Amino acid sequence: MSAIIKENTKLNLKIKLPKNYKIILLNNEQTSPEAVVEVLNQIFLKNAQESKQIMLKAHQTGKSIVSCPVTKELAEAKIEQACFFCKQKDIAFGYTKPNYSALKFESEEE
Repeated sequence: MSAIIKENTKLNLKIKLPKNYKIILLNNEQTSPEAVVEVLNQIFLKNAQESKQIMLKAHQTGKSIVSCPVTKELAEAKIEQACFFCKQKDIAFGYTKPNYSALKFESEEE
């Protein structure tokens, strides 16, 4: 199969990109600051300073962005990894799909 494209031919291509999501850390009273920093280090690959800043912002304002922009699939995978990690370490942890408790993801278009 071959295609011939003439010079000066305009192609109208429409590419639909996936929605972007952000992963948001929500403050809770059950999880220690140290445990939150550990999850951010291990699962979201944040360095110590970034982890502490994210944790403090969530503590002070109720929430903080962890990762942005990400695909829905990546957000779900990271939350699943965080849940598994916390279960193994016996860390109190909740999550949201788009709206439950410790981590959540939401469309940037909202």
